[in-house]
Amino acid sequence: MKKREDFDIGKFRVFNGSNIYLNKKAFVFNIFLEPEGPEASFYKTRIYNEFPVLKYRNPTTVIDLFSSTLIHVLRMDRKLFITDYSISEEKEDYVVAVEYFDYSITESCIQIMSEWFKCMNDGKKFDFQQKWEKVQSDFSHTIYGDPQIYSFLEAGVKNKIPCFSLETEHLFQWGYGKKQVRGFSFSFDTNSIIDQTYLSELYNIHEFSNHYLNIGKPKKTKFKNTYFFILANGMVSLVITKKNTNQKYTTIDSDEMITNFSLIENIFSNFNIAIMEVIVEADSITDEWNENKFNIGKCNIGNEIPRERAVYYVENADLANQFMVSRFSKPEQARIPIIAGNNISQKQANTIWKKLKNIKPSIYFASLINNEISINGNPIQLNENHARNVEYILRNPHLEFAVFNHQTIDVTKYGYFHEGADVFILDSTILQEDVLKSITRPEGILIHITKNEINIFEKNQVCSKISFFTKEDKEKLLLSSLDPILKRLWSKYN
Repeated sequence: MKKREDFDIGKFRVFNGSNIYLNKKAFVFNIFLEPEGPEASFYKTRIYNEFPVLKYRNPTTVIDLFSSTLIHVLRMDRKLFITDYSISEEKEDYVVAVEYFDYSITESCIQIMSEWFKCMNDGKKFDFQQKWEKVQSDFSHTIYGDPQIYSFLEAGVKNKIPCFSLETEHLFQWGYGKKQVRGFSFSFDTNSIIDQTYLSELYNIHEFSNHYLNIGKPKKTKFKNTYFFILANGMVSLVITKKNTNQKYTTIDSDEMITNFSLIENIFSNFNIAIMEVIVEADSITDEWNENKFNIGKCNIGNEIPRERAVYYVENADLANQFMVSRFSKPEQARIPIIAGNNISQKQANTIWKKLKNIKPSIYFASLINNEISINGNPIQLNENHARNVEYILRNPHLEFAVFNHQTIDVTKYGYFHEGADVFILDSTILQEDVLKSITRPEGILIHITKNEINIFEKNQVCSKISFFTKEDKEKLLLSSLDPILKRLWSKYN
């Protein structure tokens, strides 16, 4: 067997959702560090020359220096929202988990880092910038390198909206269950097909405007300027103008002529379209528009917006953030109640469902318990990939409540996918699995079952203790303790 060298890497694996390493999508790898190798200070001069910001963090160990530097490499010199990593140990190796976007790009970055540190060990030259610039160029050709797509992903993170990719459809989903919205770039499934078809005909727009707002039918007037209104859920987000004598765009402030902005909103807020571009011709935006002063020329929806203007919208307005806020004004509006645990039985899940039907008789309920997915009591064929089963449940657009049982063997190999749980039931009588406590959301409830006691924690404080002496008592008392919790959760999310 070949002797292992300092900064040898291997055992690459990915988690497409939350896992035991990070509460988000993660790329995980093993790295060997020679125990007798150089200290962190040996590498810092070269590292700090490339990433001066690390001086202020001042990593004290080699593995921390390597990992924190890798995070900056993964940000592609674009300040991407990659920030989190974790470090653990496995025999002679360290295990590093980092946030990631694209598998091949992340693997390339890790390889570059390994080569770089090895060259520093050997006193060899290494053109880090040249190799990094190549990876940056490759990244720009991935879907994550598209500024439109990235802006919506970043907006989701900023607003604490869970998001994951739907690989088979080449889409992204923001939110869980019935709270979700799916899309790609400027197109979202919230669009009404009827409205989209209606607005594709300019005649319909003019008829609607005249019928309700008495604007009048369009005139065959030649106007000197063109104005592009970009609307997010019916609200004007950005307006730019293009002088018809050249191709240069100029941004218009919304305070410049509020009357005309309101006119466009009054027309197009009547239609269920997530993002659209309305093209208006007029001599001036400072004149009040009436039937003789402007014409609506076209309405572009979603990906019909020309790329050059779509990029301009992303760069000049916080359009993606406005869309997310208008759709999800707070994180709860993107989530459904989730209960998870490490020893929840199908019988317990069914009892929880029955209790919820007392709150809402027609509730749409799903559970994943060991080897069975159940949707409203109907069993579904199981995928061997535990995380994919969770994803399958959370992508259901009717789902209102979910219960997941996570066994150690499943979450170690596949992760648990969902971003936190409102309630986590940790049964230590089966196995001490403190690592699973991290699944509980910061404001969530941890129910910790020991040999003869049920402890209920909120905000890391014990708020209730329940003693039991038999297995039957434990089952009965656990389920009864959930009664007020279920009502609170339903009220919180509905």
